[in-house]
Amino acid sequence: MIAMNTPLQTKPLPASPDARLSAADALSSLTSTREAVANRFTTPMWYKVSVSVGFAIATMLVWALWGGIFSSLSDLQIILCGVAITAVGVVLEVVLVWKMERRGIHWLTMPATPSGWLYGVMAPFVGIGTMTVPIWCNGMAWWMALIAAVIGGVATLLLMNMCDAAMRDYIVAGGSMDKVRLDGDDRRDDKGNELWTRARLLALPDEERRETARRLTSPYWLHTAIGLEAMLCIVSALEVVSLFKIGSHAGGFIIPVGSFVLIYALDTTVTRWTRNAKVDTRMMPASPVSWVLFFAMAITCLIPVYLAGYGFGFTLRSGNVPLAKLAVGGLVFVVLFSIFGQLYDRRRYSDIVKGV
Repeated sequence: MIAMNTPLQTKPLPASPDARLSAADALSSLTSTREAVANRFTTPMWYKVSVSVGFAIATMLVWALWGGIFSSLSDLQIILCGVAITAVGVVLEVVLVWKMERRGIHWLTMPATPSGWLYGVMAPFVGIGTMTVPIWCNGMAWWMALIAAVIGGVATLLLMNMCDAAMRDYIVAGGSMDKVRLDGDDRRDDKGNELWTRARLLALPDEERRETARRLTSPYWLHTAIGLEAMLCIVSALEVVSLFKIGSHAGGFIIPVGSFVLIYALDTTVTRWTRNAKVDTRMMPASPVSWVLFFAMAITCLIPVYLAGYGFGFTLRSGNVPLAKLAVGGLVFVVLFSIFGQLYDRRRYSDIVKGV
């Protein structure tokens, strides 16, 4: 006989097939969701192939200008070629980034793991390093330059793939992107996490709408920082070309490497501040005056494109960086870009306050 106060020993019921199936479905759904998120934080294959092919073509162009079929051109012609190559490269990169933006890809993201950082840093290093092979090996045959271009392009593609694979593994494993994501949902408000619209802005009280307008526009220093960063990138890249041209020792690369580190730190700081402050970098101009100021600001960006091409051609031919002309041209660009940028942002602030 069983005592009255003795607890009954019951065995746990086995999980039903439906419960096991539901758990498997939940895990599968979670994995699918994370893979979908990973697709938005990794660059598509067509972008990586385009960049790799671009590095290969640039290598052949450097060979043609340095020791190949175009080496007999005059200094002016070399400079014009450098301007044209730089302009085409900038336009193509803008088009590729625009296509990724249209597809909702967060391309402005730092690597999330040490291996991702390694592959991400090595990819442009290999691509740019391949471009300098014709400078190091002066007088190399066209087929040797072609082999170097193909190897460099394939290596760049593989490294970019490995960087994205590391990012994908990190996301699928449940890693957070908050600390490495540099862009954000700029146009979403704090309360309902919905996009800002004219109706939502007009529904706000006047003081709150002004505060929102201040948050959605850039501060006074932002355009100046962007202009200085662009010119620092140009000068640093030309210093590297000059060092390869004159065959400097390894110690000569300390200044360019330090400059690139400073550029990265400045870019990361500006971008993180823009994201944390929820400055809207994607809102289109809302009035005719805003459009005019926007195009004026965009036209000034042709100045650094010209300076980069001019400096590349001049440095490739002479081995010296035209610092005086870059300083004057860079000053003009930074001043004009800052002025038009401030006018554009102040006009956009006024448009937002008025609910345009």
